[in-house]
Amino acid sequence: TVVDPESVITTHLTEVVKEHMPDLLTYGAVQGLIEGLDRDYQKLVGEIGGQSPAILVQHVLQGLLTERVSIRNLPLIVEAIAEAKRTSSNVVTITEHVRRRLSNQICKALTDENGYIQVITLSSKWDQEFLDSVRVQGDERNLIMSPQRIQEFVLEARRTIQEHAAEDRWPAILVAPEARSFIRNMLERVSPMTQVISHNEIHRNANLRTLATIGKE
Repeated sequence: TVVDPESVITTHLTEVVKEHMPDLLTYGAVQGLIEGLDRDYQKLVGEIGGQSPAILVQHVLQGLLTERVSIRNLPLIVEAIAEAKRTSSNVVTITEHVRRRLSNQICKALTDENGYIQVITLSSKWDQEFLDSVRVQGDERNLIMSPQRIQEFVLEARRTIQEHAAEDRWPAILVAPEARSFIRNMLERVSPMTQVISHNEIHRNANLRTLATIGKE
């Protein structure tokens, strides 16, 4: 296939914009998005609580954009933020709840031409180790895992991802909800294009196809 230079440049610029979109989403830009909502949703933003609801919305939107999740359905995102804010003020916890509400959108974006979401799963050993390593203290969640084990996981994950990247396939990593944000942070530098999704984000109508497993069973 012959690709013209203009297409290459356009594709490159599009990727650059996507990569820096979170930085472009300033407080002023978020205020403009909120003002463009229907009055009921503007009122809902005001009822979210805290010193600056708009800043919370900004942080959640930036988190979604960082993982290339569309923020077009802003009304639903605002609803989800308002729901989560009742029980938590932690931006990561709130963002995870928003992602669950966006499960249909996330799954559609990952579905291939044959109607499947291609995924890489974790071995039962890795899955359990991550679950055992998550510590919850009030509104804070931390991962208590040694740097050596983190490095071992990242190397195993990168090796599995690269096996499929060589065939120009980028399956998502399917993990437990409790560990999703931690695993995403681990893999961000070694494979920023790889989507990390949780079991809670799988829509009921989605069809999964498992291509590989990270670690030995």
